[in-house]
Amino acid sequence: MTQPIQPYDPDPALTMRALGDAISPTYLRGPVMSSYRYSMSVLYDDLIDLATLAVFAGLASYAPPDALPWIALDRQVFQGPNEPVTVYIPRLAQWLDAAKFAGSTTAVMVALLAWFYPLAPKMLMVQSSGPTAFSTLMSSTWYTYQAGSAPFPPPSTVPTPPARYLTIPVNWEWDNLGPPFYSPWMYWRSWIVIFSPSGSPWAAPSATWSPATGTATTSVVSDPVFGTAYQGSGGSGSNASEFNWDSSVCWDWTGTADQAQQMAQIAKDKKSAGCWIPWIIVAYDATMFDETQASGSSKLPNGNWGYWGIVATDATFGTAYVAARPASATCSFIAGTNDGGGVLGIG
Repeated sequence: MTQPIQPYDPDPALTMRALGDAISPTYLRGPVMSSYRYSMSVLYDDLIDLATLAVFAGLASYAPPDALPWIALDRQVFQGPNEPVTVYIPRLAQWLDAAKFAGSTTAVMVALLAWFYPLAPKMLMVQSSGPTAFSTLMSSTWYTYQAGSAPFPPPSTVPTPPARYLTIPVNWEWDNLGPPFYSPWMYWRSWIVIFSPSGSPWAAPSATWSPATGTATTSVVSDPVFGTAYQGSGGSGSNASEFNWDSSVCWDWTGTADQAQQMAQIAKDKKSAGCWIPWIIVAYDATMFDETQASGSSKLPNGNWGYWGIVATDATFGTAYVAARPASATCSFIAGTNDGGGVLGIG
């Protein structure tokens, strides 16, 4: 490990060598014995220096850069992918202040905002509660960090700017299911929404699924088994506007799989033990997920978002599966903490 950023600089008058000169009798101060005494004292001085440096290596403000990952493991405060050391060190130093928020929505959003640095997108976290054996209350609790908010220090009380919260009659109806969710492991659910209306942190996805030869087109044809069915009928286009199996582009999201896993891991580390975060949602429409909207609004989940599609009336087939959630140009769905029975993915 390298030396601390601000190395220990002892007062020469307080070294073991100086102390030895001060307390030694005359016969130990001669040219021979003073050298002999010096060879012993310098070892003590080195031991004191190393012990002092070891203490400084555990202090974020004094530690060398290669000590910060070890401090992070101890304090569970991790550096964001674009977060400079000058911003990260104060967060490490404030770890006890942040620790009192562990297991809360504030802790999750503060950690994610630090991960996004230097960006500060609007972010909200919705907790939906329903009837249980202990309560008949139906409500949605919304916690919001406005765009540009400083991620730390977090508010000492709720609500306090830059974070605010609002509890209203239930208007977040993901799938119309109530607790318990995978009881006894998870007792309630929360969703994270990150707003990206101007292409930052991510642009809305524009690529569509197609074979490598171009954009696929389909037509309805007669089928001896099903009566009618969809059939591919060739296509046209270029790889610039399509998905390919070997591409590094995620389906329905312009971020990377690593970024998805990092956000999910942050949420899992900071959330409360009884909370399941099924999805992290990236919204490209600033009007979506408005907490002032009533249940049934087109800007909010309508009770059918728990599944990819719903059965709806179709003019050709009678009934067919149609998308239950908004198109990926409106928002992307990234699997969350993966502790409620789901699997990591993007939808």
